[in-house]
Amino acid sequence: ARDFLTIAQERLMKYRAARRDVERTKGASTAAQSALRVYNATVEQTLGTLYSEVESKLAEYYCFINREDEAEFKAKLVHREATLDLNVDFYERGLFPPGAYHSEGHQDGMGLCLYLALMQRLLRDDFTFAVLDDVVMSVDSQHRKEVCNLLKNKFPGTQFILTTHEQAWHRQMQAQGLVGRKSSVTFRSWTIDNGPLVAESREVWSEIDAALNEDDVASAAAKLRRHLEYAAREIGDCLRAQVTFQDDNNYDLGG
Repeated sequence: ARDFLTIAQERLMKYRAARRDVERTKGASTAAQSALRVYNATVEQTLGTLYSEVESKLAEYYCFINREDEAEFKAKLVHREATLDLNVDFYERGLFPPGAYHSEGHQDGMGLCLYLALMQRLLRDDFTFAVLDDVVMSVDSQHRKEVCNLLKNKFPGTQFILTTHEQAWHRQMQAQGLVGRKSSVTFRSWTIDNGPLVAESREVWSEIDAALNEDDVASAAAKLRRHLEYAAREIGDCLRAQVTFQDDNNYDLGG
């Protein structure tokens, strides 16, 4: 009887302790579920506002650089549990993922606009510095010019550092006034041991004069021809000039 009562007492104490834990856990569970519901509702409301503002800015920036063909563009951020989907309009035929119908160039422009919209929303006036590395590689020439205008007009208080290995994009940034000759640096080569070899940035006419002073007429003529071809192309594009068709596509100024 003594052994039986000893074991019964031990089990009774464990049972009472377990009941107290159950009651305490039920109360904590009720409080935790209430807190979770409030948290989820707050998160949904906050993120919903954030997504709405970002998607409107995304559409605004994208329409700015594609206003000739997608002036009615719309975007929608859809939050599903742990995922966030982006659906975009395709010529008012419905909302689809960007990769469904848009070209690589349009997707690149869209990605840049999404980044700018997000930074503008999160940092607001503190968005004063950004580094963009070859962000328009797949974007066509006309839309690249609009990207320059977007950065100039929509982000006047932001300092952008733009890096590229493409000379055409470099010249477009200069032609559109996004960067000046004094604010651009050209690296001719780069080694781990010695770092970059920086080329002197000079006006093309200074380069031509320097070549003529060294009696290097051929080099001066080549620089002049390339510059005039570039200038004529930019001027013709701005004026929407009609170019006489040539079957051999020979539109340069000769050798």
